[in-house]
Amino acid sequence: QITSVYQIRDVKETDKHFEALKNLVNNYGAFEPFPDATFRANEPLTRGEFAKQLERGFGKMSRWYARSKNVKIKKFSLNKPYPG
Repeated sequence: QITSVYQIRDVKETDKHFEALKNLVNNYGAFEPFPDATFRANEPLTRGEFAKQLERGFGKMSRWYARSKNVKIKKFSLNKPYPG
């Protein structure tokens, strides 16, 4: 897991997506690059990759929200049916 946008090898401060990635990584820890620490901004995104990032982001945001409101949340996964 990365802790700074500067750990992503192919992202520069001049990139259009830099600030968005910086916020996701630095403020929420809600982004994971490819195993080789790249973002690959110009490559197509598969549905599987999208689902993985979405689940990671929702999970991080849910835990952040729960801590800020001091509430407990149920763990869920996009890969399994929601327990309802």
